[in-house]
Amino acid sequence: MPRSRSPARRTVGVRVAGIYIAPASAAPMESLLSATLIEGRGIEGDRYALHTGTYSALRASAKAPGEREPGRQLTMVSADGVEASLKRAGVKPPPCLEFRRNIVLKGISAEELLSAVGRTVEVGDARVFVHRHCVPCLYNERKAGCPGMMEAVWMASGVSCEVVAGGTLRVGDPLAMVGEKDASRVDAGIHPAGYYLPPSKRTSAMVREARERQAAARAALEASGGREGVERAERAYASVGLTFWPEQTGTASGRPRFPSGWRAAAAMALLACLAWAALAARPELAHRFVPPPRAQTRDSPRLPPPAAISNLQSRSPISAPVMDARREDLRSVFSISNLHL
Repeated sequence: MPRSRSPARRTVGVRVAGIYIAPASAAPMESLLSATLIEGRGIEGDRYALHTGTYSALRASAKAPGEREPGRQLTMVSADGVEASLKRAGVKPPPCLEFRRNIVLKGISAEELLSAVGRTVEVGDARVFVHRHCVPCLYNERKAGCPGMMEAVWMASGVSCEVVAGGTLRVGDPLAMVGEKDASRVDAGIHPAGYYLPPSKRTSAMVREARERQAAARAALEASGGREGVERAERAYASVGLTFWPEQTGTASGRPRFPSGWRAAAAMALLACLAWAALAARPELAHRFVPPPRAQTRDSPRLPPPAAISNLQSRSPISAPVMDARREDLRSVFSISNLHL
């Protein structure tokens, strides 16, 4: 017997432009003409329905502690919104499948789709409930080979959904909003402060909190037998030169890894700070950093007198705690775009 449906307000002109799945974390996306949506799971054959996705290991439900977010089952995105955002930022758009969203829509803006949070949406013969904004990550940017994509599409990156009624979905099917918004059903997950902010706008305190939460999540997963999920997430990020967890897997240092370019920049900045601190504490070392005086001629520029360097004696040396704090700030700044919990 056909499932009874409440009246739906059809959104005129909105249609499914593409359906994409990947069988496992980091696997290439596959384009489909039709797909089966499974209630409480996702799209048949997709990594999140199979619990083999990069984020499948995470248990961050706000309404059911210890369980997965229901919105991790399926994602939708506005192709119009992505194209407009990339154009404004001057970023060349990648193919739709490289954006790694399941359902690509045409005829709806990014703002309209984001406003559907808390709504039930009918697509094809199935229905999904929109739980939250699906924020983009640096992993997708690297995998798509599209520098600048993450920040450019931050507010156009789509929504995370739960399949509440299974059915068949086909390319070309229309989309309809069902009933009224119900914010009480929304499970946006447990995330650190700044999760919905672009990385460039996060403070070092937000980054530290995210790092602490990730470390705690990793410890909880490993303690509960979730080592496979921990390693799967790390392998996926490592495939594009990133690290998922704040601590390096299998090392005793416990220090976060950074992309090589950031590591070099952070090291140079730290060395400059240490050199300045050394001069402030021991001005007699200044001659090691200042070239010896050259012979003066009438037309030669005058070198600063040695007394200028001796003024460093009046400065108080920087204490070890202050230097430790500065080093921590550097680590935070250079890891801002590398946390994705």
